[in-house]
Amino acid sequence: MLKRRILPDRGAYNALMGAVVRAGDVQSGIEIFDEMEMKGFEWDDVSFYTILYGFRNLKNFNGFVKIYRRMFEKGFVPRTRTVMLLMKFFCVKGRVDLGLELWEFLLGKGCCPHRHALDSLAKELCCQGRVSDAYECFKQIVKRGRLPSERGVQLLEDFLWKAEDGEKLKEIRYMLCNLKALVPSAS
Repeated sequence: MLKRRILPDRGAYNALMGAVVRAGDVQSGIEIFDEMEMKGFEWDDVSFYTILYGFRNLKNFNGFVKIYRRMFEKGFVPRTRTVMLLMKFFCVKGRVDLGLELWEFLLGKGCCPHRHALDSLAKELCCQGRVSDAYECFKQIVKRGRLPSERGVQLLEDFLWKAEDGEKLKEIRYMLCNLKALVPSAS
């Protein structure tokens, strides 16, 4: 491209980065990622997803978190597939602290995380004995008018029942019933 005096744009950088990362060369992907910034191209969801995906495949937790931190510091709000990649990776690694940090960041930016992100986070929170935190995440979703998945609701109800927390169990059922009444299409 440069020999023909064609200047690459963000799409060209993302395509090249995607190709090298899929080929297993994450280090070259990082170099392209850094070159984009140096040349003044803003990273987008494709840029972040590609590099995070590469680190996930390498099972390189530190590299993954480093890119997540860069995204976080830029105040970049990722799209659903990147949120899911982040949340699943954090939960698989047992790092619900990072999952909750991402959750709060998204809510703070006015985003309502996808219910599958809630499922991943809630499952790991409950498995770690943090049922109250999972309950709060469910409440935040429902208050924003989004219906959690049936599987997620069942998981929370099971853990609340085991914890003998009838008040929270009753409250979440009441909130879900009200949401379904207000938004019949949410059923």
